[in-house]
Order: sequence, then C-alpha cells, then structure tokens
Amino acid sequence: MQVVIFATSTPWLGGVGQYISYVLPHLLSRLRAKGCRSVVLLSHDSLLKCEPHGGRGVYLPSARGNRVARVALDDFYCWFLSWGADVFVSLQNVLPLVPLPARRTLAVVHDLRQLLGRAFLRQWGPNVPGSSERYWRACHVRTVRMADRIVADSDYVSGELRTAGKVSSDRIARVYAGVDRTRFRPITNSELVEGVRRRYHLPDQFYIFVGGLARGWKNLELIVRSYILSRGEPGLCLPVVITSGRPAGTRGYRALELIEENQMGHLFRFVGHIADDDLPAAYSMARGLLYPSLYEGFGMPPLEAMACGTPVVASNTTALPEIIADAGILIDPTSPESLLAALGRLNDPTVRGQMIQKGFNRARQFPWEQTAEELANEIVTLGA
Repeated sequence: MQVVIFATSTPWLGGVGQYISYVLPHLLSRLRAKGCRSVVLLSHDSLLKCEPHGGRGVYLPSARGNRVARVALDDFYCWFLSWGADVFVSLQNVLPLVPLPARRTLAVVHDLRQLLGRAFLRQWGPNVPGSSERYWRACHVRTVRMADRIVADSDYVSGELRTAGKVSSDRIARVYAGVDRTRFRPITNSELVEGVRRRYHLPDQFYIFVGGLARGWKNLELIVRSYILSRGEPGLCLPVVITSGRPAGTRGYRALELIEENQMGHLFRFVGHIADDDLPAAYSMARGLLYPSLYEGFGMPPLEAMACGTPVVASNTTALPEIIADAGILIDPTSPESLLAALGRLNDPTVRGQMIQKGFNRARQFPWEQTAEELANEIVTLGA
C-alpha cells in the first residue's frame, strides 16, 4: 500500500507542528510494519528525518515566507505525489484545495476554528485575518465534505464535526493526541534548572502561561482580571511567566491595557519562546500551569505540565475537561472569582500533592505510541 503524508507544518508554528513532530516517527514505523510504503511531504526547514523510521521525505524547495507561493507549493506537491497513492493523509487539519488523485483521503482534524469562521471570532476573539481566514475556511469546508475518513483529536472535535461540519458519524474516528513522557518529566537537576532560570530570567516562584496574546482565546485577560480583583494578594498572585514576546504596544490587547492601567507589569513576565529542550524545566519550576483557554480541540500543554509534576488549572470548556478529567482544577474561563478560588486550592499543600499524583497518572494514559498505532490502523483499513 502506498501512503502519502502531508506534514509541512513545523513545531515552532504551534500545536499542529508539535503533533506532527511527535507522532510522525511512530506512525512511519507502524505503517512499515503493516507493509505500507510512505512518502512524507515536509517543509524546507523541517528537522524531521523519515528514512530511519521507514518513510521517504520530500522537502519543499523554499522555506516559509511568501504565503501565496507557499500555498501553491503545498498544493502542487500534494497533487503530484498523490498519483498512484492508495491513501493521502493530512496530519495538519485540512486537505489541500487541489483535487487529489489518490484513491482515498484521510485528514486529522485538530480543531475547527477556521470552519467556525465569524462565529469563532465573535465568541473567542482574534483569529487569522482577511485572506488567510478565507483560504483556511475554504480548506476546512473541502475537508469535511471530501475526506473519506476524518480523525478527530477528541470527542469534543468529533461532536463539532457532526454539528458544525455536518459530517456523518461513520466517517469520523476519534484518536487522542499524546504526550512524550521521555521529554516531559520532572527536572530535578539543580544545575540544569538554574541554567534555564537564568536564560529566561525566571523568578523564584511563578505560574506559567503557555500561549501568546495574538491568540485571544488563550485568555490571558482572565488571569489579569483575577489579579486585579484580588489586588495582587501576595502568596496567591505569583508572577505569571508568559511563553511569548510582549507586543510593542497595547492597542488591541485588552490584557496589556489592564496590566498597564493597574500597574501590574511586575506580575506578568513575557519571556518569549521557551525552547523545547528547556520547557520541561520551566514546567517543573512553576507552581502551576494556568490554562484558562476558551477554545481547545485537545490541549497539549496541560498534559505536558502534568507529566512534569506541575499542577494544572484549566477551563471547563471545549475539549479540556475530556483530556484533563479529575487531574486538574477546572474553572469557568469567564469568571475571575473562579480562577481565584482555584489558586487558593492550588496553594493548599494537601490538594497540591493529590493533583501532582493524579497528573502523573493521567499523562500516562496518552502515549504517542498509542496515537500512532490507532492512526496507522485507520489508514490501513481505509486503503484496504
């Protein structure tokens, strides 16, 4: 069986790229064991190597830059490589817009932000603008209409596919994403920990917030409003380390405006991107992960934090309750009072100890090997 895999997103572009970097090596090994020949389309600047895992990598001729040229390259290469293929697999949310000559198609859908379009913007804030939004929405519409099989990251996304996408249940399979516990684990080496602390100028005690302001649904504003409500109560309102750079101005960013208006800049540290190799140490140092996101199709950071022994406070909406279950504290992401109550529990030593153990146990239930095995079975069944 000939399988073509579309995987040009890269880890530094967000969750989809992270998903690809973790699942692809396992997936290729399992497809090879099942008698499949795999060709993988990768970005020019991808660090992934397919050959050791049983696949052949084809790299785009140019790195990301001109969006129009990049889309054209993606579409052309997908069309060209699909000739003679039994199954075309997209790991990155959508199928290309071009017709694909592969016999069958499968798409892994991580969320439906672009398909929801203006409804998403009204409910959850900023998204990709203008022509980008229209292009990705068109890709999502094509995917839900044309894909022979759709693999969703969670039951929540499966439900959205049925309701918003009008996809019949017999075309959908749920395969959870995972967490790499060889990478994400408690870091106790004091020299390594202090090196990361110095590199990113991290305070002695802090909470960590994984996400950027450009993605308004990550909901930093809730944390700011909670701190204002509590008047920055010492011991409860620790500094928040934010894993993105600080925008030059405050216009359009209500969270930044509130920080400046209330003179709370010392409580919110924008440290920029934390390298993958340093992130487990940053999680391990943090008092907790604050993840009040308004929309998640899966939610990898909570699992990463739990695997590092870091308690999680997260929203009780979309896919997060399904993934976190009782291993974290779930809050109303529209209520500052709800977050403050959660911080009080987080800082209770007894509750904290219980959360750490439950977090370890929960993270063990999401190995990437299982994700790859279930996904490979879907591909082989579809192509049979």
